[in-house]
Amino acid sequence: MKTTYLTFEQINENKRKTIILILALALILIGFCWLIGYLIEDVLLGLTVGLLISSVFFLISFATSRASMLAGTKGKEADAHILRELKILRMVENLAVSANIPTPKVYIIPTKVPNAFASGFSPKSAFIGVTEGLINTMEDEEILGVLAHEISHIANYDVRICMVGYAIVAIFAVFSTMGLRLRFQRVKGKTAIIFFIIVLCAFLARFIANLLNLAISRKREFIADAYAVRLCSNNMGLVGALRKLAKGENYSKQDVAELGGSHMLGMYINQKKAGFSALFSTHPPIEERIRILENMG
Repeated sequence: MKTTYLTFEQINENKRKTIILILALALILIGFCWLIGYLIEDVLLGLTVGLLISSVFFLISFATSRASMLAGTKGKEADAHILRELKILRMVENLAVSANIPTPKVYIIPTKVPNAFASGFSPKSAFIGVTEGLINTMEDEEILGVLAHEISHIANYDVRICMVGYAIVAIFAVFSTMGLRLRFQRVKGKTAIIFFIIVLCAFLARFIANLLNLAISRKREFIADAYAVRLCSNNMGLVGALRKLAKGENYSKQDVAELGGSHMLGMYINQKKAGFSALFSTHPPIEERIRILENMG
């Protein structure tokens, strides 16, 4: 079997491809707003209203993201008076210094499922969520590898990119829902046809945008893995952590609920999907990540 290496030249290439994908998402959104204007015979109005609604939705999403995530996961800020949580805080602080970013806040998620995620619009507002399961099942070196992965997402602005991507997908969901509701208000004739086309295009745009967003997320995972190795000066911690995560069972409904719901799963370092569903996964296969990391030592 051919050995796969991930060089820092490939990392830069992945970053360029990510920018292209983000621009593609933005163009889809602008194109959809233009279509609305074209169908109502006022392109300027369609673009203005569509982009205005999108902007308001963006602002609301960014302003409430932390509160909604912590409410869904029941996360509590790490307590420096608790020894195991103090250990996590010290690791995050040291990694943040190495990555030259402000030290993000750390929240402990009360679930036995081993996992972690990072979020925030910028390094200054970023935070990390770590589950009790990860703290209790991982060795210190493995925890450090996982935290380095999450710090990498923050340092490389992956958290902002993902927030923008998810927000665009959510906007299409809002447009399609609004269109469906209007469609069932007994509209007839040309108006009914216009609403039908708008709803159909909204669903199609949402599907395409979601695929692009997933492609962005998968590329960012490889970059975060590589950067984590550089922060830790070795690959063994993250490799060991991913091996343990790969052995875990599929999530139960209770596990998903404790992690904040199905919409939150793509935020975590470990997302369990396989087969055809891998096309709709935010993460590349964990076995592939391990193989690449093993050749970076």
